Amino acid sequence: MSIIVFMEILRLLAFSGMSVLYLFVISKILGKKQIAQLEFIDYAIGISIGSISAEMATI
Repeated sequence: MSIIVFMEILRLLAFSGMSVLYLFVISKILGKKQIAQLEFIDYAIGISIGSISAEMATI
């Protein structure tokens, strides 16, 4: 396995780990709300953060 492939796998794992950690921290900061208590902006922010994390993990 070439060093370039190894570095790409390592970068992918690092970005994925950071994304999971970031999402965990954000969810703890926002607190636990019931789905019915969420406002539209909360829903939109959640979708945006998930989309950004997915993009970071697959670049």
